[in-house]
Amino acid sequence: MLPEEALAGSLAALRALIYGAGALGGTLSGVLGGIGVTLPLRVALASFLAFYLFALGPLHPRRLEEVEAMGRAS
Repeated sequence: MLPEEALAGSLAALRALIYGAGALGGTLSGVLGGIGVTLPLRVALASFLAFYLFALGPLHPRRLEEVEAMGRAS
C-alpha cells in the first residue's frame, strides 16, 4: 500500500515501536517487581481480562452488533 520510497521509513517506525514497547515493558516489570511479587501478577491478570473482554469476549464489537441487530428484529 505504500510506495517503495516510504517502505524503509515505515519499517523503521515499526521496529522502533516494537523494540520500544519491549524495553518499556521490561522496565515496567522491573519497577513493579521491585515493589512486590503480587502487584505485577495482578496487573497482568487485569490486563489479560481487559483484553479478553474487548477482543475475544462479550464486548467484542461484532458480538455487540449482533445483539443490537437481534434487538431491532424483535
